[in-house]
Amino acid sequence: MPEKKTKRRPAAKKQAAGLEVFEGVGHLPQLEAPGRFIAVLERFLAENEPASFDSEQWRGRLRVAVGEA
Repeated sequence: MPEKKTKRRPAAKKQAAGLEVFEGVGHLPQLEAPGRFIAVLERFLAENEPASFDSEQWRGRLRVAVGEA
């Protein structure tokens, strides 16, 4: 069976993006390494501003997604 290739977008393309590798941790870092996970999350929140949110824009997108538009 051919190896499945996954696309990864470089973190540098996103202004507030970052990559934290939790060695030896599987799919649930919040359960397997909760202390480290919380530290990383708190640092991210402290260093970044929330994204802008336009509720009408998102409402329109959701309507299109469910076929109401």
